[in-house]
Amino acid sequence: QMVEELGEGGTLMPIKCDLTNDEEVDAMFFQIMETWGGIDVCINNAAQLGTQTIIGKDKFNKILYFTFTLTEKDWRDVLNLNVVALCYCSKKTVESLKERDCDEGHIINICSLSGHWVFEVDPKLYNISKFAVTAVTEALRLELKEMKKNIRASQICPGLVWTEMASLLPEEAILQLVSEKDSLQPEDMANAVQFILSAPPHVERNNTIALRIMERWKGRVALVTGASAGIGAAIAMKLAKTGMKVAACARRVDSIQEMVKELGDKGTMMAIKCDLTNDEEVDAMFSQIMETWGGIDVCMNNAAKIGIPDAPWYEYNLFTTIFLMLWMCCSDGNRKEWRELFDLNVIAYCYCAKKTVESLKERDCDEGHIINIGSIAGHWVFEFASVPYTASKFAVTAITESLRLELKETKRNIRATQVSPGVVRTEMLDHVPEDLLTLVMSDMDPLLAEDIANAVEFIISTPPHFEARMERWKGKVALVTGASSGIGAAIAMKLAKAGMKVAACARRVDRIQ
Repeated sequence: QMVEELGEGGTLMPIKCDLTNDEEVDAMFFQIMETWGGIDVCINNAAQLGTQTIIGKDKFNKILYFTFTLTEKDWRDVLNLNVVALCYCSKKTVESLKERDCDEGHIINICSLSGHWVFEVDPKLYNISKFAVTAVTEALRLELKEMKKNIRASQICPGLVWTEMASLLPEEAILQLVSEKDSLQPEDMANAVQFILSAPPHVERNNTIALRIMERWKGRVALVTGASAGIGAAIAMKLAKTGMKVAACARRVDSIQEMVKELGDKGTMMAIKCDLTNDEEVDAMFSQIMETWGGIDVCMNNAAKIGIPDAPWYEYNLFTTIFLMLWMCCSDGNRKEWRELFDLNVIAYCYCAKKTVESLKERDCDEGHIINIGSIAGHWVFEFASVPYTASKFAVTAITESLRLELKETKRNIRATQVSPGVVRTEMLDHVPEDLLTLVMSDMDPLLAEDIANAVEFIISTPPHFEARMERWKGKVALVTGASSGIGAAIAMKLAKAGMKVAACARRVDRIQ
């Protein structure tokens, strides 16, 4: 049915395959190799719900599985499909890429929020399998990193998607999860997959493509805070070169003035001296931008300080970390430093975001973007990290999520996004003790400021609803499992229409035909 619907709009090969049957899986991979030479992208989507509980029935079981009894075979069937098949398809895909010496490939696992949280109404075996998928994706990332090739592993974790699988849930369970009108659609997942595939390695873009994609932002205004060096300077230069008018602010305005000279006639940049912890200077900055360019369309919240306490790093342990946190909260001298750090790293983010949204509303703009530069220290607490810096970055993560909820209510395409890098080689590292820097570098390769600028450009370039460019994947081969309906069917059709050769497999092959 899908092949007939697609017609000449793309290339789709239906393959009947039970992914829990080793012989059928091997035959499927052999068929794809014989037909198209190999696989470049693997979309692991096939899954089943499984049992509602671990030890017995609950209030939903009588509706969903009224004749169902738990057996070891049932457990194995779900885990074989949801986890083992996913691992095996990933392994075979990587082998295909290695054999052909391909420098780029992608494995995308369709997971679920149930792979991160256990919900009362979820089938528990499904929960267990999706937690395992999350671990598989992270393990794949670590293994693929060692290959030194651009073969990536990604995971999409939606909430309730309105598919045939969702219809198997009892009505009262669905109502506890989400209303039908607020649920995601299979097409949303297909758009997300296309969005992921469209991101080039290291988020680099061909300059011609980048300029064309950024065309709709040409002439619009971006505010970049902390723009005198490092990440902020790289972002300001990147956006100015793509045609945006950039208001670049920092306390060291002379550094930005040098950037303006370097930019020359390749872009438009205005240097603004501003201490973001000073309310009067911030208000004056916004007034200057409004009077000069009429408003702000993109706000890049980047300015931050580390706030490293003066203590020998080799003495750090759990006791000294707790002691330092108490000391920094209670000591008169350091309460001032704590407040200054939070004024810059947190409150300035909130205020600049608020003023930007006000500017967009006043001009009745339908599209705008707030991008907060967070950190992995805003998601995990590291033993070696500065306590106040970590606390502030956790706060930034909460700000971004709160902004998303508030902006959703405006019914406009004003978005909030966060970039959370690890260690980035900037001047900020000059303030980190050398022994600590050596310790951190031993665990992770540092990024460059240009990497973050490329990520920001990529984020801004993506139109609403995740539409993306797919030229470089045209003619390459994608395997989509569980492709007969729902998410898998939507992904298979989306990639085929984008020019990929799609091997779509399922047990119900007539639907794919």
